[in-house]
Amino acid sequence: MSDQPEVPASTPIPQLPPEKFRVWDQVVENFMLKTAAGAGVGVLTSTILFRNSTAKALTLGFCVGTGFGMAFYENKGKVDAAGL
Repeated sequence: MSDQPEVPASTPIPQLPPEKFRVWDQVVENFMLKTAAGAGVGVLTSTILFRNSTAKALTLGFCVGTGFGMAFYENKGKVDAAGL
């Protein structure tokens, strides 16, 4: 007998059903689209309205945060309904 402890050959990895992968795909897609849309609106708004770089950065941050918050609110129900 050897001094090394026995290690199981392989440990099963828990896997999600395919419908839960679809939910996650939709959630990630929604976050990306809403955040990018917020960034686009923020860039346009800050470029048109402000000359100061601090005001531009604050406007951009507010718009990106708003897009992220909208996506979070919309996806919260999807994730809860899927039981993730």
